[in-house]
Amino acid sequence: GFGFSLAEAITMRVPIVASNASVYPEIVKDTSLLVDPENIEAIADMINKQLIDRKKTSLNIDISWEKVANRVYRALEKNLK
Repeated sequence: GFGFSLAEAITMRVPIVASNASVYPEIVKDTSLLVDPENIEAIADMINKQLIDRKKTSLNIDISWEKVANRVYRALEKNLK
């Protein structure tokens, strides 16, 4: 299912490492690093990358709750058809 924590993280402009499965790639788009949820080493590498790359800690993207809600709606609509 959809985790609202992703939407919250996007609007708070914090770094995100998310699963590349389900609807997550459509929701987070260019705001996150996507990783195979079955690959523990890749997850650890992406988390380390976020910790090392301090520029990622303050995302310079134009995002709002409305935009996040629209992404979620479109992703759900697409996957429920």
